[in-house]
Amino acid sequence: MKKLFPTFIDAKARTLDTIIVSGGNIGVQIELEPESLERVVKARYVDLSK
Repeated sequence: MKKLFPTFIDAKARTLDTIIVSGGNIGVQIELEPESLERVVKARYVDLSK
């Protein structure tokens, strides 16, 4: 992201081995561990299923 917007990820994603997210260009994806994604985008894991 060009700007560091607040980012929230469903807490269930934390149990996954890896997460695939958009790389910012068409056809580009990035696969990384949930902890790495959390650190890079300063995300918070929350329960979004309510």
